[in-house]
Amino acid sequence: MSLSVSPSWLDRSSPLDSFSYTHSSMPSSSLLLSLPKEILIEIISKVASILTDNGGIAPVSLIELSKTCRYLHSLIHTDNASSPTIWQRAFRVRFDTAAIRRRRIHRHFQWQLALQQRCTTLNVCRMLSLDPSPTITENVISWSIVWDMITEHDELNVDQLLKYRVEQAAGLTFQWARYRGQHLCSVVLPILSVLVNYDFSVTRFFRSEHPDQLVSPQLSYLAYNFETDALISKHMPLLRPYHIWNIPHDLMEGGLMERRSSSAAVFTSTSLSSPALPLPPSASSSSALSPFSSRVSSSSVPSRRSSVASTHDLPFYPAQDPLASAFHLFFLTIFAFHPTPYQAIPNCIPLPLFTIHSEMFDVEFLRRYERNLFFASLKESREAWEEKQYNTQMPVPQGLPNIYADTGFASPSHFVTEAHLIEGEWMGYYSFLDPDDVADPGREILEDWFDGPMRLTLRIIPLDDNSSDLNSLSNTSSWVSRWLDDLEPTDTQVPRKRRKLVAADRPDHFPSMHLRACPLTRFEGWGVDNLGIFTVSGLIDDTEDGQVTWEKTYTESGETWEYSGRFLPPMGMCGRWGDDEYGGPWWMWKVATEETLPQPATNTTLASTSSSSSTVVTTLAK
Repeated sequence: MSLSVSPSWLDRSSPLDSFSYTHSSMPSSSLLLSLPKEILIEIISKVASILTDNGGIAPVSLIELSKTCRYLHSLIHTDNASSPTIWQRAFRVRFDTAAIRRRRIHRHFQWQLALQQRCTTLNVCRMLSLDPSPTITENVISWSIVWDMITEHDELNVDQLLKYRVEQAAGLTFQWARYRGQHLCSVVLPILSVLVNYDFSVTRFFRSEHPDQLVSPQLSYLAYNFETDALISKHMPLLRPYHIWNIPHDLMEGGLMERRSSSAAVFTSTSLSSPALPLPPSASSSSALSPFSSRVSSSSVPSRRSSVASTHDLPFYPAQDPLASAFHLFFLTIFAFHPTPYQAIPNCIPLPLFTIHSEMFDVEFLRRYERNLFFASLKESREAWEEKQYNTQMPVPQGLPNIYADTGFASPSHFVTEAHLIEGEWMGYYSFLDPDDVADPGREILEDWFDGPMRLTLRIIPLDDNSSDLNSLSNTSSWVSRWLDDLEPTDTQVPRKRRKLVAADRPDHFPSMHLRACPLTRFEGWGVDNLGIFTVSGLIDDTEDGQVTWEKTYTESGETWEYSGRFLPPMGMCGRWGDDEYGGPWWMWKVATEETLPQPATNTTLASTSSSSSTVVTTLAK
């Protein structure tokens, strides 16, 4: 089967006919075209809503109607008044639009282009699943469009993804990543972590081919080797947008951007940029930028400039942490293929599957948009500096517009957060490898151990300005000292002007409901696992995309372990505990309030319901 993409079905020319663009010259025999324009547009909109009998997603009836005469072709494709309305109707009967409106990007959304891109991407994914070819994943599939569909899902999008076998295309891409580059893992792991909730057979892509192993060596390596953090993150943006203050100019203009450009050159799946605008004042629709997209505005540069200054599109990456997604898939794969998990794990509880809706991904959308704004402004500043340096008298392209600027979004004083999710009851698992097996150089198969389920009760506590957390961080993080300085009144401070509170500024509106002035959130709690009762004390850092770090201290032994991870809505939190010598992945998810854990009396109560030793549940590659 050929994997070539057919020419754009929206660019087909209209057939020649005798009809003109005015009603006065229309033949009297054409009753349809003699109708008022408003009624004619309503009829066309009804046609746009027709779904094909074979389940195809393309608006075939609308396209065929546009080929009947020039006047209808004009109304459907080029008329500025009717075309957006028609294509919006065609789009919303096939895909969810609530998130697009809630995020306030519908005003400049190119519905026709969006529908074309999604149809193309879905068809390529289905072709890939039927006739696998590693080259097509990089050259044709636009994973950014797939991720947009996931993060905008409410009722329709996931069904379309599953119907066109997107999960199979993503699974094959993960399996090929070790041959074609780890940068693909950073893209498809978050996609698979979400879609596995709707198709549990996705776990087959992570099963080992060895009969004595459950999890593939590729996923096991991500789970247990701490150096994989750098292996994955080296392909992703390094800067924390708008909260980095002292970046050397030579690094910004030299090695850093060169590293970005080199990684962008090998991954071009964003060639179909997402159609959500607004347009910069002087931009055309073909070069407009999108809040979803990683595309940075481009321009030609003289050949005498360095290769660092060459124009590249930044590669697309979800703002959802790929390693957290890998840990989530690791636990699901073990439970999917272990023959007797309930007998092997003490007090074993089943792993949950989740349904998603678009509001769960609003924070991910904002962090991705903030990252794209940062790199767009960085590129704009760099090209302005080059224009001044080389005096080329070439116009500097305008950057990606910030449509939420009135809320303080994407500024050093506001941080995107979802830290409030930490409060509540949590349950989950952690795993580890036997240190004796790890130290044995002749052992090729390592056994994965579980200690049974772990349960936590967490609550947010006030962040003391003079606490040791802030004092220790202020010595190493420039934004902390700056934030603390802002809390101290000075005589030179200019008082803020009073301004009218508009809807966009209200704390219960998007995106203000996800913004905070302070990036730190402290929490504490207690919990129990197979080894005893423990206390928890932790911190959430929104300058690190909501990194969650906490210490787990057992009350009897005083033994302390450090946990680090990130939120993974709606699946909970995932991360690693311990260090590179002894530790492993963990996954915690929220439990219903009626299942809250009662206050324990002593460890004797816990011992009556739990075994005192760990249990081997599977074998993994070393």
